[in-house]
Amino acid sequence: DEEGNRSSYQCFAVSEDGENFERFEPSIINQPDGYTRHIRDPKIWEKDGKYYAVIGIQSEKLEGKVVLYSSENLKDWKFLGEIAGGNRGLLGDFGYMWECPDYFEFEDKAVLMFSPQGMEAEGEKYNNIFQSGYLIGEKIDFEKGEFKHQEFKEFDRGFEFYAPQTMEDNKGRRILIGWFGLPGTDSVTDKYDWAHCLTIPRVLELKNNILYQKPLPELVKLRKSEEKFSFKLNNNPVNLKNEKRTYELDVNFENIKAEKVGIKFRVGNNEETVFFYDLKNNELVFDRTHSGELTENFEGGDIRKCKFKEKNLKLHLFLDESSAEIFVNDGLEVFCSRLY
Repeated sequence: DEEGNRSSYQCFAVSEDGENFERFEPSIINQPDGYTRHIRDPKIWEKDGKYYAVIGIQSEKLEGKVVLYSSENLKDWKFLGEIAGGNRGLLGDFGYMWECPDYFEFEDKAVLMFSPQGMEAEGEKYNNIFQSGYLIGEKIDFEKGEFKHQEFKEFDRGFEFYAPQTMEDNKGRRILIGWFGLPGTDSVTDKYDWAHCLTIPRVLELKNNILYQKPLPELVKLRKSEEKFSFKLNNNPVNLKNEKRTYELDVNFENIKAEKVGIKFRVGNNEETVFFYDLKNNELVFDRTHSGELTENFEGGDIRKCKFKEKNLKLHLFLDESSAEIFVNDGLEVFCSRLY
């Protein structure tokens, strides 16, 4: 205003065709009592003829939270309360702000996604500057404004993955796309006046209280030529000559008796990117220490790990000019990385 006071507004627009939008006047003006001006990223859905929205917010104690609103007409919104937040329940101290929340349901279960900022690294967890993950729980009790959930799980174990959002397609599939970048970091390509991209679409499936992430099946339409190989490894590397810079790679390791097994790709005279299964320590390891030029202010080092204990190893790799996405064992784990 004229006196320099800051305000917070949530504005919405509605479209029937995805091209022409009707913009509403500010629908939520200012934050609820007990919260700071950090309130953003509403995700709206319809249920039983009523509209709901989850919004990321920060408490006056500087804790990340998700709050719930409802509306009869998409214009007038009612605050229903806080459904998840740090320093409460299973989460404890869990960052100073939660961005980009999303909520959806699978039969008798529900998923609340968000991107917490300000997490401290815990071993192999939370090593990037900001994280993205989800809570699995019971469906929201809309009368009480309550969401009972399990512990937080990260979506992606790699380096650059943030602010994912989902949609339901006309086949009833829940499809996720993430931002292939992170706020607060420079990009190698800034000097060429462009930065960042989006991940390939992932289909989400809920099994054993884990969200499996699989490449959208329609991506097979992009396939052209194909090469197949089959061989045994006995303490020796096998070099597959490949001149292509962008490709899709399917690898299956079976009857593993070694301490380590994996792949190297984008291999040059002084560069290589390494992904392997460390059976001795029950870990998956993604190492881009020698992957070429990286951002100067990227935090957390150049190695990412996660716990893993499976008999076989199946890798599904999508490699582009500046990115790699590795889906492990049909989407049980996923590792993303920008590569230059």
